[in-house]
Amino acid sequence: AKTSYTPTLAGFTIGNGTITGSYTQIQKTVWFEAVLTFGTTTAAASAVPTCTLPVTAASSAVNASLVRAQFIDNGTAAYLAAGRLLTTTTCAAYIIGASGILTTPSTTTPHTWATNDTIYWSGIYEAA
Repeated sequence: AKTSYTPTLAGFTIGNGTITGSYTQIQKTVWFEAVLTFGTTTAAASAVPTCTLPVTAASSAVNASLVRAQFIDNGTAAYLAAGRLLTTTTCAAYIIGASGILTTPSTTTPHTWATNDTIYWSGIYEAA
């Protein structure tokens, strides 16, 4: 069964937006998802948006986890992004740039952010 959790957002300003999450843990395997939905006062920045994980990851999982992300311009487009664990407690979302190099989103990249746009993270990793 899924368990709800409230991730903490960094990099972007949540304002009156919402961030929700859920996860399932079976032994040491954790599957999670987190969704940031922009409100009228949510602000993007030239920074990597991160969210906290529901369960602390094993240190070996930081570079060996499977994480994906999407930047969704509500009603217009969805941009496949790269997700990765930054630490044993945080996950990031990057734009996939030229030659596969991960780059930082901004207020206008990959799109101009507005109300009801979302950032979606999901992945599987090993718990500590």
